[in-house]
Amino acid sequence: MTKKKLFLYFLSKYLRMVIFIFPLIGLGQSKKEIISMQKQKIDSLNEALEIEKSKFNSNNEQLRIINEDVRNWHDQYVNSYHKIDFHIIKCPNSIKKDAEMLIDYFNEVATTEIEKTRAIYVWIANNIKYDDLAYNSDSYLDSSPEAVLASKKAVCAGYAELFTFFCQKMNLEVKTISGYAKGYSYRKGNSFENKSSNHAWNIVKIDGLWRVFDATWGAGYGVNRNGKLVSIEHFNDDWFNASPYETIFSHYPDEEEYLLINEGITLKQFESLPNIEICAFKTGLLDVKETLLKHLNSDIILPPDIFCINTFIKVIQAPKSFSLLKNNHYNFEFYVPRARSIYLIDAANNYFTFKKKEREPIFSYNYLQKSKGKLSIAIEYFNEKDLSVFLVYDVK
Repeated sequence: MTKKKLFLYFLSKYLRMVIFIFPLIGLGQSKKEIISMQKQKIDSLNEALEIEKSKFNSNNEQLRIINEDVRNWHDQYVNSYHKIDFHIIKCPNSIKKDAEMLIDYFNEVATTEIEKTRAIYVWIANNIKYDDLAYNSDSYLDSSPEAVLASKKAVCAGYAELFTFFCQKMNLEVKTISGYAKGYSYRKGNSFENKSSNHAWNIVKIDGLWRVFDATWGAGYGVNRNGKLVSIEHFNDDWFNASPYETIFSHYPDEEEYLLINEGITLKQFESLPNIEICAFKTGLLDVKETLLKHLNSDIILPPDIFCINTFIKVIQAPKSFSLLKNNHYNFEFYVPRARSIYLIDAANNYFTFKKKEREPIFSYNYLQKSKGKLSIAIEYFNEKDLSVFLVYDVK
C-alpha cells in the first residue's frame, strides 16, 4: 500500500470516529458555523486522538500521519486559531532562547493584532514554567524578558514582562498591569487593604479596545501540597482576550484607570465581590454585567459552584443561584460537543441521565427536587474514565 493510500485509509477511518464524537460536523453546516458554535477551544482533537493512539506504536508511520496531517486538518473545526496554535506548538527548540528569531517565527503566521497576541500567549503559556521554588522561598529572581527566556521560568511578573516585550516587538499597544488577584493564596474574606499587589498581567489594545491577557493563569494552576505551592501545567484558553468585565471578579489593578469598565469600583468593593470563575461567564451560565451590577447594588445571589473544564460548554438553561428550593422544578440544558452523557446527581447519590437531542450534542433535563442536600451536574466524556463535575448546587 502506497503512503498516499495509507494516509487516505487512516484518514477515512479516523473521520468516521471523529464524526461520531463530534456530531455537529456533518452535511449542511459550513466551517464558519461550526467554528462559531465550538468557539476557540483547542482540546477536542488532542483528546479524541487518545482513543486511537493505543492501536499504534508511538514511532509508527501511521500514527505520525494521524498526528500531523489529520490534526492539522481537523483543528479548523474546533479552533479558529488552529494554524497559529499548530505553528507555535511546533516551534523549534533551537530558537526558544532567541527573542528576534522567535518574533520572526511568530510573524510567519500572525498578521492581525489578535493573531499576534494569540501567538505570544500560546508560546508563553506552553514554554514558560511557573517558578515554584521562587514563590515558596519568597526569593524572586530577575524577571526581565532576557532572564525569563534564558531560564524558561518565572513568576507572574516575568510572564507579564515577557508578554509586554513580545507585544512591543510586534508593534502592539500593550501595558503590564500590577494589582491584586484572587489566585492561589486567596481565601474568601481576605483583605488587600494596606498590602502590596500580588499579581501581574497584561492589557493589549485590540481593534481599538483594551482586552485582558493573563499568560500566568493561561499556563496552569497551583495546588497546595504540604503547605507548598506545586504548579500544574495545563493550558487555559479562558485568559486569552478576556473582557475587563470578566476579569474584575478576580483581578484589580493598582491604578483604577486600568479597570477599563464603566462602573467605578473600589478595592473594598472588589474584596466583597465573589470570586467567580471566569468560565461562569465564558460558558454563558452568568451574564457578567448583570452579575456585577447586582453585587454592586447589594442584590447578592451566590452562583452555583462552577468547575472550569477545559472543553467547550455552552449553558443554554440552568439555575443561576447556588441555593435551590425543595419541591421545585428546575430545567437544565447544555450544549457540550464532546460529551457522551450528562448526569444529575442528587444528595442520595442517585444518577439521572440527561436526554440528548438526536442530531445535536444538546442535553436537557427537567428535575423535581425532592430532598435537601447537594445537587451536582457531571459530564461523561468519550475518552475519560471518570465523570467531570461541572456545577454544584445546594438544595434547602
